[in-house]
Amino acid sequence: MFIIISPKGNDINLKSILKGMLERIFLIIALANGFTQALALFGALKIGTRIHNPDNTQSYNDYYLVGNLLSALSAIIFVYIYKNILQN
Repeated sequence: MFIIISPKGNDINLKSILKGMLERIFLIIALANGFTQALALFGALKIGTRIHNPDNTQSYNDYYLVGNLLSALSAIIFVYIYKNILQN
């Protein structure tokens, strides 16, 4: 499937696939729990990784995006646990 939707000439590697899956998992969990603000956060993170700075490498941008997504996801999971498990 990734080969079909990938633009010609782009290399598809496992890291890119996993990063895309993490992005989608983040959005699914956030939106399924009513955190529509996650779309704004996600957009800001994507823009932040696209800003070109000569000191930043692609691996830095990947770590930046993944780290921020995991941080936001852990907060969403914590709020879900607090609202649905601890308060009952």
